[in-house]
Amino acid sequence: MSKKIPWLVAVGLVAVALAVLVMTNRPRGNPQEITIGAILPLTGEGAAYGEAAKRGMDLAVQQANSEGGIDGRTIRLVYEDSQGEPKSGVAAFQKLITVDRVPAVLGDLLSSVTLSVAPIANRREVVLLSPASSSPKLTDAGKYVFRNCPSDVYEGTVMADCAFNTLGYRRVAILRINNEYGVGIGGVFSRSFTERGGTILAEESYAADATDIRTQITKIASQNPQAVYLLGHKQLGYILRQARELGFKTQFLSTVTFEDPEILKLAGDAAEGVIYSASKFSPDSEDAVIQRFANAYESKYQSEPNIFAGLSYDAVRILFIAMRDGGTESNKIRDALHRVESYPGVAGETTIDSNGDAVLTPVLKTVRAGEFVFLD
Repeated sequence: MSKKIPWLVAVGLVAVALAVLVMTNRPRGNPQEITIGAILPLTGEGAAYGEAAKRGMDLAVQQANSEGGIDGRTIRLVYEDSQGEPKSGVAAFQKLITVDRVPAVLGDLLSSVTLSVAPIANRREVVLLSPASSSPKLTDAGKYVFRNCPSDVYEGTVMADCAFNTLGYRRVAILRINNEYGVGIGGVFSRSFTERGGTILAEESYAADATDIRTQITKIASQNPQAVYLLGHKQLGYILRQARELGFKTQFLSTVTFEDPEILKLAGDAAEGVIYSASKFSPDSEDAVIQRFANAYESKYQSEPNIFAGLSYDAVRILFIAMRDGGTESNKIRDALHRVESYPGVAGETTIDSNGDAVLTPVLKTVRAGEFVFLD
């Protein structure tokens, strides 16, 4: 009996070793499924944008799977919450590439988060496609970093041209959020406006979680600007309301982030007449591509989509086109994204240039009778 024990132990060890070997070499996940990652600000700063983006992405995945997925393989999107913070965004990205082993990640919406993740995406050779990060720094962020929204270089220049040439302003102030987004687009606007002959009278910033911006508003009001360029997120609603309470009347200008119903709710009538740069997207558009998206979105969520839902929907569709055309490995996705040209998106006809930037021309919109409308 005692002589058999070593033999039985040996057999057992061999069996365990074989089991471990099989488990180690077993493919991860379902071979009939393609897993893609997404990092979004689902809580914290930008949560409203993150929820809209998630809805747009979910709709795009649902439609793509109903159309046969990618070469018959279904698509699964794994979400991680960046909380609108670079540190959390990096942790989320690391989890997606090490645990879920995704070849591509969609996100983030906030430039500060995307810029923090970009070096890791390049080092680990994982595609990063942002639907809404517009910092000019992303143009040189690396060969694995892409976006399908315009750089602030375009948006800031468009508004500077509007302020100087269309509206005839010569003295303007800037009130911006103190983060990568505010610094980036604020700098573009400032340079473009002064190059045209205008003067930036003052530039004030506020914290991302600020709700009382009266001190900065008062400083700017003392300079008597013809217009103020507002940069931020839902805080813009507080700024407009508090400016009215302080009796400060001027023309307010802004960016695509202004197109948020929450801002209108916070600002009330004080939002009337704000002019901002945006995409061609409008839920009421007669464009067939936009109608198809808007109708499907409203049917699924019983609400109108905003630009962040639209850009995120486009990002998923663009990524899937690249995967169908080029393959599902990260380097093949990267190469195929550079070949995207004149994609008929919800946000407009989109081309990806050699830097991974989207070539899109912003348009101008305003608030009229409490509604976002195109500027006449």
